[in-house]
Amino acid sequence: MMGARAIGRIALLWTLVALGTASFALADDSPAPALDKSGYTLFNPPPDSSLRDLASDRPTKSFSPITVDAGHVQIEMDLANYSFGTYAGVTTRTFLTADPVFKLGLTSFADLEIQIGGYQSVRTIDATTHIALAHGEGLGDFIVKTKINFIGNDGGPFALSMSPFVKIPSSVPLVSNGRVEGGVQFPLLLNLPADFTLISTPEFDLLKNANDSQTHPAFKVPLGLAHAVPGIDKLTAYVEVYSAFGTDPFTPPVYTLDLGLGYMLTPACQLDGAINLGLNKAAPAVQLFAGITQRF
Repeated sequence: MMGARAIGRIALLWTLVALGTASFALADDSPAPALDKSGYTLFNPPPDSSLRDLASDRPTKSFSPITVDAGHVQIEMDLANYSFGTYAGVTTRTFLTADPVFKLGLTSFADLEIQIGGYQSVRTIDATTHIALAHGEGLGDFIVKTKINFIGNDGGPFALSMSPFVKIPSSVPLVSNGRVEGGVQFPLLLNLPADFTLISTPEFDLLKNANDSQTHPAFKVPLGLAHAVPGIDKLTAYVEVYSAFGTDPFTPPVYTLDLGLGYMLTPACQLDGAINLGLNKAAPAVQLFAGITQRF
């Protein structure tokens, strides 16, 4: 059963978002009308002149609520991703590369997304003796999901979508837990005064227990702010706090502070990089990564 602390965290997040949305809507008496794209489909894509600004799910743990335009493809991928940390006497080092997410716009409000886990290498070392304990490498898990936008896809102060997903395991030792898992995400975006943007993606999952084959409910709650970097055109900075927690007593909560940058190389291409810092012992101490988003 979900603990009171977990319920409180989720309730607090959504209360803050709701209050912010309401106050912003009251302050905006005459919002610009959204562009009508309801007639566009996979086989009838909008012209390039009507495409939305590029919206990537990188580099934050929060995802964008904006879907890919109908009939267009977007690819997002880590070029290199490295993390390390020590917990319960074991140091874990992980390297990841070439993990593309393929997004296909289906309608004016929905897209299909497939993530290939890419090449992953995981090493565990005894933190006291520095003796190697285990090493696993190979292809990571596959994730299939869809993103359905409810509001704000083509403008406005607020955007919200829903993304149900399922994870198909690769079953590579250490890299994958070998179990089918799934959940649902609720990406949201709120445009704030002074050109700040609030981003968050509350997520509910059903995950395998750490010590047996049963499943448990788990929750992820990233909450961040984005703003253009003054004096540097096309560069955006992100700061985000992230928490992941669940009801399995053998799966500790994870808290991180995430700092990232995104640079628009072209209107259809973004480069990014980030550093995520662990705020508790169960989280990786440091995660460094860089990646790219390209729309076609």
